[in-house]
This record gives sequence, C-alpha cells and structure tokens, in this order.
Amino acid sequence: MRLVFVMAHFSQNDVTFGVVCVYAPNRNPEQNDFFGYCADQIDPVVSTVLSEDFNAVFDQSLDRHGGNISHNSCESSLALRDLFHDCCVIDIWRSLYPTVAAFTWLKPDGASSRIDLIRCPHSWLHRVDSCEILPCPFSDRCAVALKISIPEPIPHGPGRWKFNSSILVDADLACLEAQEELF
Repeated sequence: MRLVFVMAHFSQNDVTFGVVCVYAPNRNPEQNDFFGYCADQIDPVVSTVLSEDFNAVFDQSLDRHGGNISHNSCESSLALRDLFHDCCVIDIWRSLYPTVAAFTWLKPDGASSRIDLIRCPHSWLHRVDSCEILPCPFSDRCAVALKISIPEPIPHGPGRWKFNSSILVDADLACLEAQEELF
C-alpha cells in the first residue's frame, strides 16, 4: 500500500501558507486512519491548500459514474469531510460548479470518479481566479488547476493607540456639575 503526505510552507509578502499533497489509500480502515493522520499534521492557523488523490468522493451522483462503488464507504466520506472541516478548507471546484458532473479519474470501461481534489482555505475563496479540470493525454487522470492570488498581508498600524477617555465627558454636563459644587 502506497501512502503519500507531503507538506510545505511558503511565504510571500509576509503571508505564510501551506500546501499539502496526498495520495490516500483506497480501502478502509487505512483510509480513515490516513485522513486522521493528515488532520493531526496540519496546523489550522496556517492557511493551507490541500490537493491530490483522496480516493474518496462526497456525492456519488455527481462525483462518480459507473464502476463498483462498494470500496468507497460512507465512513471514508465522513472522515474526509472531517479532515477538510478541521483544516478550514473548501472543495473549490465544487464550490464554483455545484451541479456539474466532471471526473478526474477515467477507466477504459467508462467508469469515472472525481477523486482528485483541490481544497483551498475558506478565507481565500474570494481570491480564486479559476479552477479547472484539464484532460491529460496518455493518462487515466485529469489535472486539476487552481489559479489564486495570494492575499496581501494586513498592514500594521504605527504602534500603540491610547484612547483619550476625557473626550467622553459631556462638556455641558461637566459645566453643570461644576456649578452645583459651587453652590
């Protein structure tokens, strides 16, 4: 059984982000254990893009056509959903194309699945320029290409700011209180 988990952190314009590539097992319980391992390795504080072959689908009607679906149990879909929830990422292709059936793995007998996914941080959703499934000649796989602009960092202010609470004092009320004290 071949498992792959590769994680790298990058920094651009003082923004640090992660990229994780995986090749998940295609059977349980190994698949669920692998998704749990991935969730433990990824820091949810660091915006992270997850990609590659997850060997599981969420929606059988949209993400799978033909073939034997018995090897992908609902348990794997739940474990995969938990992984993506824990990492604060969204299936960007499905977000852009909510009702389109498209596939990334094609078998000669016509069976196909969308098991190659790209997940981007929720906070980056508005920065996505495009996400496409592209055919690759001489392969049973299609490429999934994501084009996204890395967010600019939020600039820091000049330093500490101290609130002058004396401006909250009503000048007219202060004058009346001062006059009452005189009498």
